[in-house]
Amino acid sequence: MRLSFILLPAVLLGCRSQDQPPPVWEQAKIGELGVINPPQNRPSSLVAQIKLEVQAFEIPAENVSELDEMWRPLTSKGLRFKNHAAFRANGFRVGKGRAHDLSWVVGKLREAQGQRIDTITLMLTDDLEDDIRIRPVSTPRSLTFTTMDGSRQDTTVNAGVFCWRVKAKKLGPPGTIAQFTAYPFFKIPVPEAIEELAELARSRQIAFLAAAFTTRLTEGDLIVLGPERYYGDQSTLGGLLLENPQGRLFYPKGPQGTPEVKPTLRILVFRCLSMR
Repeated sequence: MRLSFILLPAVLLGCRSQDQPPPVWEQAKIGELGVINPPQNRPSSLVAQIKLEVQAFEIPAENVSELDEMWRPLTSKGLRFKNHAAFRANGFRVGKGRAHDLSWVVGKLREAQGQRIDTITLMLTDDLEDDIRIRPVSTPRSLTFTTMDGSRQDTTVNAGVFCWRVKAKKLGPPGTIAQFTAYPFFKIPVPEAIEELAELARSRQIAFLAAAFTTRLTEGDLIVLGPERYYGDQSTLGGLLLENPQGRLFYPKGPQGTPEVKPTLRILVFRCLSMR
């Protein structure tokens, strides 16, 4: 299944966590993260479903520093990264909490003039991948990203869509615990029925595994995904996924001033609603 969640005007926020996550990848098989094509026809005996609510917020990029307090109740404990340094170098930040932290997170976003742009419900089937479509690109463009060894790499992508590829794999009896994994992904959508085009599109897909993260997920868990900081650079991986230089209309906080279009940053808030 492919989930459409395109947010044309968007960007994120960030601040460094005080918790230092372990620098090793745990509870996830590295080979599984490299799968480009979701496996099909999985036996029904293995099927389990995780229901996630995903809320997208945008704030003026100039207000990033106002969100320091938003991150305070969130933690990096329990989060694992393929390479934490590369994850941050690509411009991303992630924190974990519980459902009772949601009102705090949303409140701090509102204080920073955050606007809720969209809310979707995502049903993840056990060990199958889904794509949260974030940023379409209509023409070829250059892209710079940080690789696993910490080096910077340049590439060119054609017209396609930047996504967050996500999946969840059950670890215990249905309804108890699952391993949630997410990483940036670029793809060229084509009809699967046209095999020649589908094969060509698959050959041009890019899984940015250096920016992958994983965590154990239970019902009521909260994951907040945003930028490490504001770069203002659309040629970077973080810039393409998190920033919108065209901006959005914001009204002044006080009685003075006039509405103004400002560049924005995006925050994604995942909440695990149920497992079965």
